[in-house]
Amino acid sequence: MSLTGIPRSWLDTLDKNKDVILWRSDHNFPYPDVTNKNVAEMLAYIKGHWPTTFSTMMSPEDVDNKTDIPQSFPHWWCTMRFSENSEQKSPDYPTLTSWKAQIIERHFGPDKLVNSDECTDMTVITVFITWLGQLYTDMVLFAKSEKTRTNVPRLYGRSIIYNNGNSVVSRAQTIRFLKAVGLKIFKERGFQEGAAYWLDICKKYTF
Repeated sequence: MSLTGIPRSWLDTLDKNKDVILWRSDHNFPYPDVTNKNVAEMLAYIKGHWPTTFSTMMSPEDVDNKTDIPQSFPHWWCTMRFSENSEQKSPDYPTLTSWKAQIIERHFGPDKLVNSDECTDMTVITVFITWLGQLYTDMVLFAKSEKTRTNVPRLYGRSIIYNNGNSVVSRAQTIRFLKAVGLKIFKERGFQEGAAYWLDICKKYTF
């Protein structure tokens, strides 16, 4: 894996990046249109023709910024095609974006799980690991009781909530859900090493 900085603008890559120039010169490349945001199709085409490009990972050049999760160059480039801001550092990957919003809405504040001014990529992963630990510990201590407790998160619909009465979703089901979503966060940005890291963490919470 090689790690590079993120270009100042997605538009700069069109005529300056050798891989992008090669992709654009291929008349069979599956270009999207307004109604067909076929990111998966573009990524599949690149993987089938230029698989080595996925080994190039991107992260902010600021060495002090350790809060962003790396992303593969093809994932960044294909997803950024649909961004309204060509100069944003990372596209809005749907899974990560939705969970940032949920964590800010439900779990940010002086008396909440996260007391911080910013929800970063790594904030989301750290919160997921915290939830896994709380759930697993509760299963060890109260193996035969599925009664909800105020300091133990549960899955309600597609949300993780504390202190919300009885849940029809078990702790084991909540753990499986968190494991799957965490893995999706890494995979939707093409960070295979991150996916392996996540799977290794999840082994600690096997029941």
